[in-house]
Order: sequence, then C-alpha cells, then structure tokens
Amino acid sequence: MKSKKVYLLLGTNLGNKTKNLKTAIENLKKQLGPIVKSSHMYVSPPWGVSEIQEDYYNIAICLTTNKNPNQALERIQFIEKSMGRVRNKPNESRIIDIDILLWESKIIQEKGLEVPHPRLQLRKFALQPLAEIAPEIIHPVYKLRIEELLSKCEDQSEARRINEE
Repeated sequence: MKSKKVYLLLGTNLGNKTKNLKTAIENLKKQLGPIVKSSHMYVSPPWGVSEIQEDYYNIAICLTTNKNPNQALERIQFIEKSMGRVRNKPNESRIIDIDILLWESKIIQEKGLEVPHPRLQLRKFALQPLAEIAPEIIHPVYKLRIEELLSKCEDQSEARRINEE
C-alpha cells in the first residue's frame, strides 16, 4: 500500500505537557510512520467547556503511513490509552488527545471516524498550528486553503506559539 500523508493535532492539558506531546510523537512514529513536518507548540484556553481547566498545549504534525484510516485510528486510540487517556465525557481534561485532521484529500464519514475533523474550521487552536505546516492544503469539504480557513475562523480564543522548554 502506498504511503499517505496524514495531518494530526495533538493536545494535552494535564501533567508535563511538553513531555506528553513528545512522548505521543515518538509513539506515533513507531505505530504509524515517519513525521514529515511538525509545528511549534501552541498554548490555548480550553474550548467548549464551562468548568475551569488548565490551558492546552497543541502541536500539529504531518506523517506518512501505509496504514488505512481505521487502522491508524486504532493505533492512535491505543497510544492515547497507553499514555493514560480516560474517556468519560466530551471536552474533559486529558493527558493526551490525538485527532486526525486531514487524510490526504479524502472525505471519510464512518461510525467513529470523520475526516476532515468535523470541527476543524471552528477551532483556532487546531487551525493555527496546521496553517504553520500546511497553509496551502485545500480543505476537501470547504474547498479553501487552511490559511484561508484560519483567517475566516470566528473563534475568539488565542492560540499562542510558545518556546519549547
């Protein structure tokens, strides 16, 4: 099977956030394939929650894999679980969250797997790091470049680039 370019967003707001992201990236390399591009880390407030939570660290990566989307999702969920991720309710604090943002130019709508990520265009914390590594990529649903989606995004929260520790 030919290698596919996949764009992921990694996020964490518990524990040593920098270490969590680096550990997840190492696990993704082992489970899925080589990292082609990686954004800087960004810090942003929690999105879509009413309770008080720590800020999130996020990073976008592009990797190549010979896995199919469902195999990749299984590996991603395995990595999340092995790092201590517990899924109780949506938008809760988490040690690691790995979302498939884009899978080449595919549109996938299956139970448990939607690509492009269905809320990508609404979230500055996802668009900002993705635009850093893939500004010219065309969103397969909206037919706009990622940098255009970012400029049109109405999310008022700030995704601020941070220096790595």
